[in-house]
Amino acid sequence: MASNQYALILGASSGFGRAAALALAADGFNIIGVHLDRAGGLLQVEELKAELIALGVRVTLPSFVVAFVGFWNAQAVHHGCSSGCDQ
Repeated sequence: MASNQYALILGASSGFGRAAALALAADGFNIIGVHLDRAGGLLQVEELKAELIALGVRVTLPSFVVAFVGFWNAQAVHHGCSSGCDQ
């Protein structure tokens, strides 16, 4: 069962990021794992997602591009900008 604790992992689809995501999930953390959207990476992400779900945690794995655009849009809304913001 998933807890209310979350871990944000950068580079979650491979290497140390993947190992950290799996280790933290095994300890009960829900995982938000940002990864680069690159060729061949989607298969790695889907495999990791399946492994994390099998551990019983909540999983969100946005690509870096999606995460950055979401952050930028949130900042624009925060500053009251509707079409970009230089504040």
